[in-house]
Amino acid sequence: MKTTEQKRKELFQLAKRRKKDRLKPHACLDDFHNGFYECDHVSPWSKSACNVDAKVMIIGKDWGASIPLEKEPDEDRRRLGQTYLKLTNVNLREYLGHMGLEFSQTYATNVFPFIKRGHIRQPDMVYCARTYTLPQIEIISPRMAICLGKPAFDAVCSAAELHPKDWSKARIPRIHISSVEIYGLPHPAARPINTGGKEVVGRSWRLLGQRLQHMRKRDNQRN
Repeated sequence: MKTTEQKRKELFQLAKRRKKDRLKPHACLDDFHNGFYECDHVSPWSKSACNVDAKVMIIGKDWGASIPLEKEPDEDRRRLGQTYLKLTNVNLREYLGHMGLEFSQTYATNVFPFIKRGHIRQPDMVYCARTYTLPQIEIISPRMAICLGKPAFDAVCSAAELHPKDWSKARIPRIHISSVEIYGLPHPAARPINTGGKEVVGRSWRLLGQRLQHMRKRDNQRN
């Protein structure tokens, strides 16, 4: 089992690789305001959720688009790695509450670590998942990884050469990468009409919270 310090060092090396990588036509963090948003993480989102020993890993699709980042620099977004009041982050904090967790208790990242210019092609998502997301899962080694939205879930599964066909079953503990259970839940910013409503989505998060408690109890019994 890796120590906390070993995990941090390996994640730092992965961030260094991301800084050197290019995926046209998309941009890099360093391309905006003389590197204003650049950081030592694969995704700036990790700034607010950087528990390398977390039992739960949150995997979003992407961190940002070029047009908003070209506007005046946002000091809060740089400091927190997120727009705190953005719907995605507000709802995600609420959903994590159903699991008894704060965002800061998790490790959060994004599949696509570049800054998108237009549409992100699926092969590019899979490349990023293989190059950055799967190594992060291996390093963090959480009990479960929750992908936010179908594109993130599909990319992670494809990169791991797993091919689930039914999105509705992404909430069931049947997909593993090493010993990590992989889940897919509706993106927190999705319209309620497309997700069955926040109550329905919240129920899925509560079920994952119960599953996490079960796994923790089982781990304690083994120890």
